[in-house]
Amino acid sequence: MASNNNSARNGFTITWIIENFDNSTVTNGDCLESPTFTVDTMEETKWCLFLYPACDDDAVEDDILFGLRRMPDCKGPLSIKIDIEYALLTADGSVAGEYTVTKQKVSENESVVQKLSDLMCVISAEELEKSFSNRNLTVRIKMWKCSGEINNDGYCMARTHIGVEKKNPPFGLSGILAL
Repeated sequence: MASNNNSARNGFTITWIIENFDNSTVTNGDCLESPTFTVDTMEETKWCLFLYPACDDDAVEDDILFGLRRMPDCKGPLSIKIDIEYALLTADGSVAGEYTVTKQKVSENESVVQKLSDLMCVISAEELEKSFSNRNLTVRIKMWKCSGEINNDGYCMARTHIGVEKKNPPFGLSGILAL
């Protein structure tokens, strides 16, 4: 859970809304990534969020890994030590569940991953239903630098739309109605 120490610190927050997540066809080996973003307040490091199906032996069936990846083509130091708060948000933007990882050293092209089921295990059934009530999945990551000061909070929002292709039957609606 978020510590009181983090609430007083300046950091960076990204919220990622994945529209039509319930229609996602992401399978083992596939990865759904957010657009990349640069955190100027954290030494101009470049990141992206990602989701992919868990495929290890310890994974819950249908579990999804939720992660933060530092991109290889960014400025800044070779590694940076950060505190991270993962959160699953409800349709109204309130926090349904969160999980904090502290003092995580992240180098270029490395990821920090959390199972979505770890977030969901602290969520009531009612909150979980609210999280998916509008067919979207909304996740948030907050990051704080472990050393040095950040003068201002940074915010970013990303949106990914999963398209749904709908086809009309070849004989049209009038053919169905005539049956």
